[in-house]
Amino acid sequence: MFVLDHCEIMADVNQFNLKKLKTMREAVHWEIEDERRQFLHQLVSLVMNWRHPVVDLRDIFQAEEIDWLLAESVRSLDCEAQKIVEFVDRTGYRDEPELDADGKPLLRRTTALHYTVKNRQSSFVIDSLFNIYYRRDANHVDGSGLSHFHVACEYRWVNVVAEFLKLGHVNPNCIWTETGDSPLHLCLRYDIYGRVMCLLLRYGADPCLANAEGLTSLHILCKGIFDDFGLVNMFFEICDIEHLPVQVNARDNFGNTPLHLALERCHKKTAVSLLTRGADPNSVNAAGSTPLHVICLKRYDESAAKSFLEICDKRKLTVLIDAKDNLGRTPLQRAVASSLPHVVDALLNHGADLTGFVFPTECDFVGRGECPSNDILKLRRASGALIAVQHLQRRGYELDQMDVLTIVKFFDKYALFAISYNLEKPWYDDEKFASKAKEIMMKDNDSSLSLYDMMQSTPEQAPKLAYEVYFKIARDNKIRFLPGYEETCTQHLYEIMLRGFFRRWAPANLLESAFATLELGERVKREQRDASVPLREKAKRERRAVRAPPIVTMDHDTVNTLVKRKIGRFQFSQLHELRLATQP
Repeated sequence: MFVLDHCEIMADVNQFNLKKLKTMREAVHWEIEDERRQFLHQLVSLVMNWRHPVVDLRDIFQAEEIDWLLAESVRSLDCEAQKIVEFVDRTGYRDEPELDADGKPLLRRTTALHYTVKNRQSSFVIDSLFNIYYRRDANHVDGSGLSHFHVACEYRWVNVVAEFLKLGHVNPNCIWTETGDSPLHLCLRYDIYGRVMCLLLRYGADPCLANAEGLTSLHILCKGIFDDFGLVNMFFEICDIEHLPVQVNARDNFGNTPLHLALERCHKKTAVSLLTRGADPNSVNAAGSTPLHVICLKRYDESAAKSFLEICDKRKLTVLIDAKDNLGRTPLQRAVASSLPHVVDALLNHGADLTGFVFPTECDFVGRGECPSNDILKLRRASGALIAVQHLQRRGYELDQMDVLTIVKFFDKYALFAISYNLEKPWYDDEKFASKAKEIMMKDNDSSLSLYDMMQSTPEQAPKLAYEVYFKIARDNKIRFLPGYEETCTQHLYEIMLRGFFRRWAPANLLESAFATLELGERVKREQRDASVPLREKAKRERRAVRAPPIVTMDHDTVNTLVKRKIGRFQFSQLHELRLATQP
């Protein structure tokens, strides 16, 4: 009885909604766009609660009108509007294409399926759209050359792709003329399982076709987000089975080979597959960069260089370790400039030449104006640079004053001198901070020195630690466990780490001025322990009292650069005097 009542209720609801739909449609002048769009919004509200529609849409709409409703629903960024597509599918509506004189479907036509590629928010209605546009012998193509078959490949709709291919009305190498992409290009961008890729290759897809950017299918695989070496190996295996040639050293419009792109993305396992298949480890792109140059720019995967060189050694592949790019930079120079100490060590262990080594410039260190806002990353780069310099020195390179000045400029660009201690809050007395900082050891397997101990020490009192300790603290990102204190901790570690560097290398007059201001900052911090002195006022008075020592003879360019440096939050007060001292 209940089931019967429910069916009767649903039938009544259906009749009510059907009558309302007809009334709404009759009130619309379809040739007026504003009225059409208003009707579209009204239709959304109606279909949202029309769960079991029993209606023949052809009795209410013309085919062109349904096409418009579907297309506008897909183009809309409103996900609710896209429910119209599901509604049309539930009614059982199926599109019938127009036919030519021979009874074959007219293929030049833009449908809602084409718009799904441009609005990826509509991807969840793809299934419904392929139900509506069910004819696989009607591979409609829009004005850009995009076809229904391309859309099926783009969204990896395996069953639909298989239906198109089995029917034999599509070319597996048909090109989307706007982008030059083949079906294989389109599926490989997102086909993590490789099912569509396998289908296409077995039906004769050409793996060597290049798109408008010069990218082959192998390029697309190698520049993916993940190191999907399993998919790369599957690609090679199917090409072997189908006797399809693969150009493993093909170049894109920038001269990059698949190996360049794989290493640029830090896909080490994919790189191994490529080298096994004959990739050239010395191929050069348009910038003159070899794969080794590319590795030396990847700042957060330092094991890639060692792995790459070991693989090449194992396969007896010669690597031009001192090759120069178009700007005359070797991989070693790039690795030093990128603050990659492990890469520098690997290159030196494999025979990188130091006799003609030119220390990187400030621009090489800083890059394209980049400066990370994350203090932990700054600490990693700074400590990495100093370790790299130590590797060079241990192999016989003599650091001169201009090299040191370059490092100083790099540190300044990274704002490592911009020490800004919190003068209001005694952070070191925070119990939560103290508890967590005591758990973080500066060295592995050594509980004698914690991060809290370092924070309690002044730069003068702090134990001398190798730069590797600071690098590992930053790389392991342990300071992230101190929310609210990351900046304070890293800046204190900067000061301790850099103090030793400047004691050894800074010019005497600059060193004395620097330490005068640094010691002032330390006194301010010490006075935080007793609140008896108005800190800010005293800091102002003491800053005025700082005086630079006499100037020794230096060349004009060196002094002109040095006087622009800032130590702590305090700027030298004698800039004009320094410049006068260097004038003839």
